[in-house]
Amino acid sequence: MASGWKSLLRVGSVAAAGVVACVPGGLAWGQPAETLSPERTADIRLYDQHVTTLANPFFEGRAPGTRGNRLAAEYIAFNFRRLGLEPAFPSEIEAADGSTVITPKASYRQTLTQGSELRATRRSVGMTTDAGVTVAFTPFAQATVLEYSGSGTVSGPLVFVGYSIVEGADGYSSYGEGDDLTGKVALVLRFEPLNQDGHSRWTERSWTPAASLSRKLSAAERLGAVAVILVNPPGADDPRVGELMDIEAGTSGLEGLLNIPAVMLSAESADRMVRAGDFQGRSLAELGALADEGSGVIDMPGVRVDLDVRVERVPIETDNVGGVLAGRGSLADEYVIVGAHYDHLGYGEFGSRAVGGRGEVHPGADDNASGTAGVLLAAARLVHAYESLPETAQARSILFLAFTAEESGLNGSRYFVRHMPFESDAVFAMVNMDMIGRLRDGRLELEGLDTGDRMAEIVGPFVDAVDLTIETKKPTSNSDHASFRARKIPILNFHTGLHAEYHTPDDVAALINRRGAVRVVELVTDAVMALALDPGEMAFTRPGREVAQADDEQVSPDDAVPAVPALAASFGVAVGASEADKAEGDDPEEPGMLFTRVDADSPAELAGVRAGDRLIRWSGAEIKDAQDWYDAIGGNNPGDLVELYITRDGTQLRLHAILSGG
Repeated sequence: MASGWKSLLRVGSVAAAGVVACVPGGLAWGQPAETLSPERTADIRLYDQHVTTLANPFFEGRAPGTRGNRLAAEYIAFNFRRLGLEPAFPSEIEAADGSTVITPKASYRQTLTQGSELRATRRSVGMTTDAGVTVAFTPFAQATVLEYSGSGTVSGPLVFVGYSIVEGADGYSSYGEGDDLTGKVALVLRFEPLNQDGHSRWTERSWTPAASLSRKLSAAERLGAVAVILVNPPGADDPRVGELMDIEAGTSGLEGLLNIPAVMLSAESADRMVRAGDFQGRSLAELGALADEGSGVIDMPGVRVDLDVRVERVPIETDNVGGVLAGRGSLADEYVIVGAHYDHLGYGEFGSRAVGGRGEVHPGADDNASGTAGVLLAAARLVHAYESLPETAQARSILFLAFTAEESGLNGSRYFVRHMPFESDAVFAMVNMDMIGRLRDGRLELEGLDTGDRMAEIVGPFVDAVDLTIETKKPTSNSDHASFRARKIPILNFHTGLHAEYHTPDDVAALINRRGAVRVVELVTDAVMALALDPGEMAFTRPGREVAQADDEQVSPDDAVPAVPALAASFGVAVGASEADKAEGDDPEEPGMLFTRVDADSPAELAGVRAGDRLIRWSGAEIKDAQDWYDAIGGNNPGDLVELYITRDGTQLRLHAILSGG
């Protein structure tokens, strides 16, 4: 029976892909295309299409809340629809009478809220000259709202305050005794006084703390300014001089620092404003040169500036994406779930391992465009295999599921298991692919063969027969399969291992082993088909501890999960501790959340937290699981002092940590 449907999978790949059997040698990683079967060649080509698309910088690293994340969800839903999969989720609309109308199986998307972010919902910046000429600056292209900004509708005369430095090196100050900016709009230069080469006059290493934006803008507010306008100084030798900062890409952790509007103008727009406002007709560059020498405040009576800025905290909505391949006969109401997370780190605001990685797109080719592409390829293969089944076949339904918000704490999969479109006992097994794109020396990690009493019996023959070196491991809690395992659902997790590019901007599509990934997907589809067609039942099992052990030696809690970076939460703060809801073998009634790893010199370590500690309370909030922790973190800012109650070896301890920026 197995060999019959395996041949269907092979033939089905070409038909589902809809491409000719031709592939560049590079996609086969050095093996000439003619040595590959037409079916595998087509699979490699289809897989390449998916992984290359999802890892394109156009998708902005696919972090929840970004346009790229929404586009990636749209791409996945498009492919599910194209394959003829049924939508997995209900839709909800409000009827005219105010009631909610729920239509089952109407949407490929399951929307959830992943924290919140600051957005500028109004961003009007303009000026009026004393001659009556009115100019409106174009949002984003000429004028942006800074993440430090408050809300307000204000109008006032322009005043140039240079670098807005209260006290710099060598007695430098932008302000004199008695300077008053009350009712005025302050134009502030970025950085600090420049030498003739466009570098700092005060240091040979970039800029001094005097260039801090929070200091400069706050100084103008304290002196009475009703709004501040930031501009890059002409002649500065800094790669950021051609960029406009915006609230939607803010990473300082100082959101809403000011009570007044704070915007940034392009140098050209600010120059136009200065020339209109200064009765001597001086340019922005000329005023910048005066500021380099410490000229002080200069009024610009020839122009009035008008700003209408509204800053609001709005929820970040993101989607799980699911499509169903309908089953047959008496097994049709049971499900095998094939999943992978499609989100990644966006611009590196959280979770990046790269030094200076913030602000740079993290493509996430292996983590986890590779697994998402695997889900799409598996769907293509299994759709055709199901079409070729005999009419009398009994087969479970297969839910292909792309999770969001995995990188910030398995939030997408946690939400799904709490809001399944069917009862959890209808799930026969869950199969996860997280980082399958870097197969090296034919080595593949497989977790979960011991999570179902018949899992090894059903899947083992295919594992034994495949031409790969497979390391079977105890399950860990570092990917979406853990959310299902916590619900006592048998799981499998496929993984080709960590690497130096993990969680850095260098995790790019060019490094993906397409042929290796397809070999993994072939094994996945074999396993899924076997699980879908098996006529028996399978009970969840929980053998041993959730720690990979070698030679029966006890492994410390630090090794309970792979050596990955500690969590830097997507709320702008970092703790420096990685988490798991429960460790295998725990008493399910034991409260709290386990810290599995603590980073050196992190806020957690400095507070005295150790790997193996269990967090039960965070600044007054009871912590029952990781989701409670993320909710609690969302109310904190960098610099906050938080109180942690932990249990260690049966003893309860109270610790204090000062949070850093995420």
